[in-house]
Amino acid sequence: MCLTRGCSRSQNTAYIINDSFLNPGDSFAPLPSTLRGIKALALVVAAPWTTEVTTAEFAETIAPQMVIPVHDGYVKSFFQKMRYDNYDRYFSTKGITFQRLVSPGDGVEIA
Repeated sequence: MCLTRGCSRSQNTAYIINDSFLNPGDSFAPLPSTLRGIKALALVVAAPWTTEVTTAEFAETIAPQMVIPVHDGYVKSFFQKMRYDNYDRYFSTKGITFQRLVSPGDGVEIA
């Protein structure tokens, strides 16, 4: 939402790295179906504009092999754990690995 005169909304940009890693940006805007099944998806898992259900639905449309959570550095650790547990359980039923990144320096290798 633009709250000042003269401002404009910026366009969201998605990034694909090495045909393996998709960062859809700070949005769940529709993406081309050719991205379905990508190896790894950087997924916004906490934001004032989304819910767990909306987040899960977006990931399902992409159907990545792996979800890498992003955008949750501001949440309390107990809330992050609760969300991670929920996502982990749910995505495992869809054949999607949920990669927990909890501490600074945690990482994941995308083969």
